Amino acid sequence: MSTEAFFFVEKQNYSFDRFLGSLVVAAFRANVRIWITSYKKYDKEGDMTYFDINICYRPRHDSQMLMYVNSEKHAKQSLDFCASTLERHIRSKPHLEYYEAGYIEDISGLFETRERLLFDFVYEYLRLNPHDLLWVDYDLVFGLEELERLRQRPYCRTWCYQDPNAE
Repeated sequence: MSTEAFFFVEKQNYSFDRFLGSLVVAAFRANVRIWITSYKKYDKEGDMTYFDINICYRPRHDSQMLMYVNSEKHAKQSLDFCASTLERHIRSKPHLEYYEAGYIEDISGLFETRERLLFDFVYEYLRLNPHDLLWVDYDLVFGLEELERLRQRPYCRTWCYQDPNAE
């Protein structure tokens, strides 16, 4: 999977500490390893803008993903670049606004396991945060409802390349 994905978190419920805590708990529940690196990016004022984490299956490292976690001050409320699919999700809940809390830059590894890694991790994250969304760079949006439906079917390793609402 050479694509990107974004975690969108409800603005009213967003806090950096809560988001980071949810990522750690989701990793534990998905039985994956999460490394919080010491690399941090700072702005001109000296405030942290983001840091990166690495998520992989344990004990194997055959698939992994790199994710940037935005600081609270720098979480972007930038939905303009997003595809109509995300906007449709948000329009169905007009009272909600979202922050871009995390950005998955790269998911690498064996085709058999990398999409499964993303699925397992995102599913556990969304179970903790059912109003949050994952936008994948194929004009697709996944919420808890979509992943619950996908879990009812036999696992399909191309799940993140297909419209979650198509039958």
